Amino acid sequence: MLAFVSCGPTAKDAVAYNDNIMTIVNNVTLAQNDFFDQTDGHNMDSLVLTLKTYSAKSKTGLDEINKLAPFAEKREFLDAAVNFVKTLNALADNESKQMVEIMTKDSTAVTEADVTKVEELSDKLNSESEKVSKVIEDAQTALKTNGNLK
Repeated sequence: MLAFVSCGPTAKDAVAYNDNIMTIVNNVTLAQNDFFDQTDGHNMDSLVLTLKTYSAKSKTGLDEINKLAPFAEKREFLDAAVNFVKTLNALADNESKQMVEIMTKDSTAVTEADVTKVEELSDKLNSESEKVSKVIEDAQTALKTNGNLK
């Protein structure tokens, strides 16, 4: 009787690994998007709540993704995802938090400098998020092109 043993991870394993990473990434992204949706200034309570959720989900996502091992000894996709979640976590705890601190001030206490600062913080949030999104998209493209996780 012969038994065939697989010599490595299968395509199904690769898909499951990718799905696991993308679940973590998407959970953090959705929390960030919910926060962005509240930055219009119409509901300060929701702004504060979505910041707390964004911060908590990005921290949880960072904890989860840091527990993952590379797939088939290749780190590129995992490293891109770790960088993505780490960046969004830092943005939640720094720039987003600063925005909320300014935006929740009494309207009579808000200065032109505050408005400019919020705009600068918002621009940084957008540019940093886009930058790490591009990196993870490129890593996924390489995954599809090469047929395995790099």
